[in-house]
This record gives sequence, structure tokens and C-alpha cells, in this order.
Amino acid sequence: MNSFINLLLLLVSVPTLLVSVFVGFDLPIDFLHITASELQFTNEIYLVLGLLLLIIGLRRTVRRWMGVSMVKQQDKFVWNEPISATRKNRVIVYNSLEALVFLSLLVAHLLLTTASFFVVFVYFVLLLDSIVFVLVNQNQFRVGLSSKAILVADREIILIYLNGLRKVSVSQQTIYFDYIEDLQLTFPLDCIQESQKAAFFGALEAQKQIEFLQNIGQILSIESDYYKLKELHPEYATGINFGLQYNPNQQIQFDLSFFRNDVENLIDTRLVAYHKSGAQIFSYLNLKNAYTQGIESQMSVKITPQFAVSAGYQYLLTADKDQVKEIEAGRVYTIDASGFARRMELSEYVGLPNRSKHMANFKLSYENENYFTNLRVIYRSKWAVNDKDGNGLYNTNDGFANAFAQINIAAGKQFNKQFRAQIGCDNIGNYIDMANLPNLAGRTFYTTLSYQFNQKNKK
Repeated sequence: MNSFINLLLLLVSVPTLLVSVFVGFDLPIDFLHITASELQFTNEIYLVLGLLLLIIGLRRTVRRWMGVSMVKQQDKFVWNEPISATRKNRVIVYNSLEALVFLSLLVAHLLLTTASFFVVFVYFVLLLDSIVFVLVNQNQFRVGLSSKAILVADREIILIYLNGLRKVSVSQQTIYFDYIEDLQLTFPLDCIQESQKAAFFGALEAQKQIEFLQNIGQILSIESDYYKLKELHPEYATGINFGLQYNPNQQIQFDLSFFRNDVENLIDTRLVAYHKSGAQIFSYLNLKNAYTQGIESQMSVKITPQFAVSAGYQYLLTADKDQVKEIEAGRVYTIDASGFARRMELSEYVGLPNRSKHMANFKLSYENENYFTNLRVIYRSKWAVNDKDGNGLYNTNDGFANAFAQINIAAGKQFNKQFRAQIGCDNIGNYIDMANLPNLAGRTFYTTLSYQFNQKNKK
């Protein structure tokens, strides 16, 4: 954008300067058969030329100030970082040269003729804008990647839309964007910091893939967490775990533990879109401040030397600390049963998605020298999966996966020290939830045969 605008400024500045040269030195204008002092409408000519310069300059000024303002809104981008130091230094140098050119033209017109007063005023405005723009915004120059486009905002405004994008390639510090209609746009790679290039291309690929699926009609819906995707940072955690163990005798053991983990930049898996087939599309994002805390218990009882029973239970609480603060401040709203917005209560907050508050397991087992059998039950309570009310967090009014219990059974025989056979059935109840548990197969029967080769020690 800036190159084109500068070209227009040059095309207007050259004839404007020639007019001042002719007027200032009172040179003859051969095709009019007069001298410059005899030229009528001199003031009007300067007015027209000055207005052209002003309109072109103001268009550039408005666009680049708006560009910087837009890219500073980091929450509207999936990836947003300052431009590289190399690019920033070059921007400052180019803008300084630009200001010097405006100053030179201002002085030249002022010295040549007082009739160019309006043109001098316009160049002063452009000079002032160049200086102020860099002084105010030099630490605000950034590159942003949204779900729709890439935006570079420094002295230039570079806008690359993702719609229709077919291929992205890199050559000699330039990123080439090839579109379906044989259109090709370019993007300077040196805008991006070296340490951020991998994150940028990763975010770009995610956006491109979902945009592609949208264009061919394969995306059923986009979830709110899609717009929160940003560059991933490593997570740091501080954890506390306090445990107790009780053994009244050799047959009974009871374990109880309390835990608390405070995590900075928690890397969390989030649902970002639904495929037309119903399949879920997940990605990763950081939570600035989060915690997980709860209780874990486990009890095992050996009723006889062959027969044993065990059971376990976990109670889990999770939260995004920043979201809790927003709720407590009364800045979070949800939808009531009538469809009207209302302030959300902290008691309605369910914490982080994809985590069940209650989980339990139970196991019965029998084993002797030749036979073994066991029955296992795994229970998981409901968990949040999508933000239905669109308030950016998960509460009791959102979508949940159903609680379920999975029952597995197995039996086998040990024929000798080497040979073992087993049959079993997992998920006897045939519980299936393809949307929320795509990896959980339905009722599954299996059999296994194993033989262990023992190598005798050589004496």
C-alpha cells in the first residue's frame, strides 16, 4: 500500500515542484507564449495541486494509523507478535528519509515562491505526520494473524486474506500466497521474529486448513475457542501433594491424597470446530493462570489369597483464575431459561472443559495357580464440551457429554510357566459417544495367546 501511495505522491510532487521553479524564476512557458509571472490562476493551480497532495497523504495517514490500532487488539488475533528488530529499524530509517524528503520539498517551495504557501502547508502536515507516527507507534508495530487474514502494521499496511488460499511457499525472505484464481500475493518474511516463525506458520496452517474445509462446505460450525488460538508458550506448574496410607492388616490398604496444582500458561486441549460428519476438531491453547485441585482415594481388600476387591475415587476441581475474577466482578453473562441475558453466578462455573468432576473405578479379581478372572468398572461423570451461551467460559448452561460407566470382563488360564490364554469383553454395555469419545469403541471381544520363551542360564 505505501509504495503505491508514495508513487502517487511522487507523480503529483514533481509537476508541483516544476510549477514553483517556473514561478520562482519567472521562466518562459513556450507553449503558452508567456512567462510564469503572466500566468493566470496561479493560486488556483497551487490549490488544486496542494489538495491532491493532501488527499493522497491523508489517505495514507488514516490507513496506517487504523492499521496500528487494529493490530494492537491482540485478542482479535489467533497469533500476534511485534515485528522483528530488523524490520523495525528499517521502518524507522525509511520513515526518516521520507520525512527528510518532505522537509526538502517544503523548504524548496518556500524559497522559490510565496505563492506556494498552501503546498508548503501540506508538506508541513505530511512531515509532522511522519515524525509523530514513528515517535508514537514505534513500539506498536506488529504482525497479526486472524481467522480471515494476515495484517502487518508499521509504516506500510500489508493485508493478506486467507479466503481462496491454495498454497503457501517461502523463497528468499518472501512468503508467496497462491490463490485458486491464479492470484499471487507476497509477504516479507523479515517482518516476523526468527523465534516466532515456527509459531506463525503453525497458526497459519491451522487457519488455512479450517478455512479450506469451510470453503468446500465441510465445517458444520466454528466454536468460540477457535478465536482464542494463539502462539503456544511452555507451561509452568507449582504442585502440592499430601498423602496418607492406612494398613490395619495385611489384607486391607487405604490410600488418600490431596493435591493442588497452580499452572501458568496451561496447555489445554479445546474443541475449535465441528466437521460436517460430526467429528470434532481440536487444537491447543494457553490459559494464563489456571489450577487443578482435588482428592484421590484408593482402597484394596484381599478377601482370600485368591479373591480381591479394589475401588478408587477422584474428586476434581479446575478453574481459569482470570475467568473466576471476571465472574466475581460481575462482568460475565449467560442466558436464562427464557433466552434473556443475566449475570452469571460463580456457582454456575464448571471450570475447564473436558474434565469430569467425579471419576471412579471398581475391580473384582480371582486368581490361582491355573485360572484367573476379573471384572472392572470405570465411571466418569459428565464434562463440559462446548460453550453454548457464547460467554467464553464453561458453565451449567453449556453443552456437556453424558456421564457413563464402562464394564470390562476378562478370564484366562495359565497352562504352564510359558503358555497363557485369555478371552475378554470390553465395554459390555456397548456405550458409544462418537462426538465426545471418538476413541471409545463399542462392545469389543478379544482373545489373546501368549508364550514366553525362557532362556536357560549357561553354567
